[in-house]
Order: sequence, then C-alpha cells, then structure tokens
Amino acid sequence: MQSLKQQITTLMVAAIIILAVSFMIAIGVQIKNTAVLAAVTKAKSDMTASEAIVDLKYPGPWRVDNGLLFKGEVLINNNNEIVDYISSLTGNTCTIFWARIG
Repeated sequence: MQSLKQQITTLMVAAIIILAVSFMIAIGVQIKNTAVLAAVTKAKSDMTASEAIVDLKYPGPWRVDNGLLFKGEVLINNNNEIVDYISSLTGNTCTIFWARIG
C-alpha cells in the first residue's frame, strides 16, 4: 500500500498531465481556427482584387454568347493572360468559372 505522500504525489502528477493535455488540445483547436480564418480572409481578399483587376483590364458587362463567356468584347474562355496575371499577383492558382442559372 502506498503512503499518503505517494498518493498525493501521484494525484498531483496525474492532474498536471491532464491539465497539460487539455492546454495542448485547446491551443491546437485555436491554431486551427486561426489558420482557417486567415485562409478565408485571404481568399476573399484575393477574389475581390481579382474582380477589380478584371473589371479594370476588360471594361464592359459580363455576357455569354453561343456558350462563350465575354467581359465586354474580350473572350474570357481560354484567356490565359488574365488568369496568369492574377496568379502572379496573388500567388494562387486562378480559374474563371461561369455558371448558367435557370
């Protein structure tokens, strides 16, 4: 049978280990949440900047003609110039999608 001193020491060590593990889990969750928030914020910022760049470079409305996407008079389908330019500015992969609604 353990002495009272050994029992108290074992209890304190167990409590410290449980506390340390709890802190590590809490810190891990916080780091993950911060990383996700940073990624979402950067994505939103890059999308806003990309939209502004396209609007400045190619004035005019978006339109679809015979299944092809245009911005003003410029054909956007397979337009690698604009996506390469946006990719070089943002450091991200860039693709322009359009969706038919209705």
